[in-house]
Amino acid sequence: MISLLAVTTYKVFGKPVSPAVFLLWFLGALAVWLSFRLLKDRLDRARIADYVKQGGGVVARIVWNPLGRGWLGERGDRIYEVTYRTRDGKMVSATCKTSMFSGVYWTGAPAPNIEQSPESIRCLSCDASIPESIERCPKCGWSYER
Repeated sequence: MISLLAVTTYKVFGKPVSPAVFLLWFLGALAVWLSFRLLKDRLDRARIADYVKQGGGVVARIVWNPLGRGWLGERGDRIYEVTYRTRDGKMVSATCKTSMFSGVYWTGAPAPNIEQSPESIRCLSCDASIPESIERCPKCGWSYER
């Protein structure tokens, strides 16, 4: 093996280099790739957790699954198996795909419901709360309509 290293010519950017320099370049490139992969993983997990939190849920576990549901034909998206507790208290396991510019797409179970509950409005006459389902103030009878 040592003799093979000695007679082999290595090139970096088209220039011949020694085996030791080539090994350092290779290890440096590997370290850069690994750093970017770990950074993307951290950003993906934060993006998924924010999405679940918007729906009122809490993430229990996020696991990278490179061969998860929906992997065939995708090039830039990364796939994660996510377990989270909904705002109703149910534990849900789902598969999602995400990348820096594509957002979060759920391919397994239904996505967390990110719709906010309807807010009540305030009566302009007496400042009481008027539920969205009724047209008049339950306290004073005031309405937007004449």
